[in-house]
Amino acid sequence: MKTNKSIDKKNELANPFIEDFSNEKRAFYEYTTDQIDRENKLINFRLTWMLAIQGFLFTALFLKTETENYVNDQRLTIIIPAIGIFISIIGFLGVLGAFQAINDLKKMYENFGFKGYPSPYGKKISVQLGRLPCYGYPIILLIVWLFILIINFLKVL
Repeated sequence: MKTNKSIDKKNELANPFIEDFSNEKRAFYEYTTDQIDRENKLINFRLTWMLAIQGFLFTALFLKTETENYVNDQRLTIIIPAIGIFISIIGFLGVLGAFQAINDLKKMYENFGFKGYPSPYGKKISVQLGRLPCYGYPIILLIVWLFILIINFLKVL
């Protein structure tokens, strides 16, 4: 557990305005920055797992198409892209949920009375640009899997 002294030292180094904070403001500022950090870590974990699973699915599909002589089950060429689409949607929704939680934290922070103090979450344009890859990877993978699914479905017919 952190002591108040270590929290104070951490805040003083990170933010010169911290001396002006009451104990209540200091605690809320700590809470907000910790929660934003937590949500950012969750986004990282969700995207990492999504990309790892997608890699396995692409490998499975490639191996299936390369060993067509041995495994003549066309259902796999439909099932694997369908799973990829599902994983992409779940990944996107997980990222969307985390960003919604961050937006809620921002609103609470702004309503708490920190006008004139440095923001713990950055400027609007930098935040929006930073979110692009988080939204983009699941959407791009979804489009790729849809394309593969359509092609494979047409082959089966």
